[in-house]
Amino acid sequence: MLSAMGIFPEHFPRYSSAVLLELHRKDGRLLVEVFYKNVTDVDNLYHYNIPGCEDPCTLHAFKSAMN
Repeated sequence: MLSAMGIFPEHFPRYSSAVLLELHRKDGRLLVEVFYKNVTDVDNLYHYNIPGCEDPCTLHAFKSAMN
């Protein structure tokens, strides 16, 4: 899923890791953020910037970047 979004972590994701896509509404705009949770580092979420988007990424820019 990460590589489909153009995100390439340093290491291959481990079994039972998680990718989270969050959708927020702020000031009337829909924003998308991507996080990665590594099973070996349960206390931290790692935020990834989406290539082709500003951070945070609008839903419109996210859909364009995924095409």
